[in-house]
Amino acid sequence: MRLVPLTLEHLQAIAPRLCARHREEILRRFECLEDWVRNRAQLAGLHYVIEDASGPMVVGGVCNEGSIGHIWFACADDWERYLLAMLRFFREVRRSGAYRVLVCECCADNRKARDFVERMGFAPYRTARSSDFLSYRMAL
Repeated sequence: MRLVPLTLEHLQAIAPRLCARHREEILRRFECLEDWVRNRAQLAGLHYVIEDASGPMVVGGVCNEGSIGHIWFACADDWERYLLAMLRFFREVRRSGAYRVLVCECCADNRKARDFVERMGFAPYRTARSSDFLSYRMAL
């Protein structure tokens, strides 16, 4: 397993390998996976990929929005085995002091994702742009 900076090639490689749940959630916001790939490739901030011998397993990062960092990630099947690496990345972001607040969004009907971000210390604070999504926030 390697944690490396995210490239367009990583995004293109993971798009067809996304787990069904993440693909469904992405397609709620984007017309197609190619639009999502282009969007993620243009984001400012610190973005990473966790890859193994089979290729990228997890992509994600923190988008810079001034003193607010917007956390995002998308995963291939069997991504749960990389949970500790994802948590280490998140812990380093918190320790960096680069942000006063971290935010993220989860699909309202994705209990697993909501439980995960709440265990990381995020608290729900408002409905996101779409009622399908919930916004979470963590003051640092």
